[in-house]
Amino acid sequence: MTGYAALPSARRAAIPIDRREFLWRAAVILGGAVSTSCANAVLGRPAGAPLRTDSPFLRGDERATLTAAIDRILPATETPGGVEAGVPDFVEFVLVEGFEEDGRQRFRDGLAQLDASALEQHGAGFAALPPEAQGGLLAAIEQQELAAAPPSGGLDFFGGLRDDKPFFATLKELSVVGFFTSEVGATQVFDFHAWPGHFDGCAAREPGVRPAFPLF
Repeated sequence: MTGYAALPSARRAAIPIDRREFLWRAAVILGGAVSTSCANAVLGRPAGAPLRTDSPFLRGDERATLTAAIDRILPATETPGGVEAGVPDFVEFVLVEGFEEDGRQRFRDGLAQLDASALEQHGAGFAALPPEAQGGLLAAIEQQELAAAPPSGGLDFFGGLRDDKPFFATLKELSVVGFFTSEVGATQVFDFHAWPGHFDGCAAREPGVRPAFPLF
């Protein structure tokens, strides 16, 4: 059973870890549990089926804003970024297959607000802005969501099973899950060690050696 974001068929390859294991590993990266909507979408797809929807939810302009935002959250470096890994397809798949209508609308409203802020502050849509301006807008939205969080517990961006996270928290969760359960994330960013091992978060790493992601 493979568990990765949709990639062009020529680049897809079977990864010998089932989808439950992928979600568990993604939850470790996120520092907590993956939201119920995301988990249900992934686990509800038949074994071996690509994680993409045949019924697109977003309009073309919304998809362009989403793609540009993912490119800022997970830009290409020495390895491919979120766009190259097929994360926009994964996000739309989860929105369609895992979220209720109110959650989808909340996400769509967030994309619209991101675009409106770009127009107001920079005179162009988000997707048309330079990377520095895009990053500034995303950082501002994150700070607004943090400021609006309950003062006692803060805003749990990644941990917990809650499905009513605000827009940017949802976007970050789905982007990270989509990337690190993709073929790119599994094979070019992390080395997966399929045996029990000890995780040392401060271990020295030689240049060019990818961080290991062992099973605990």
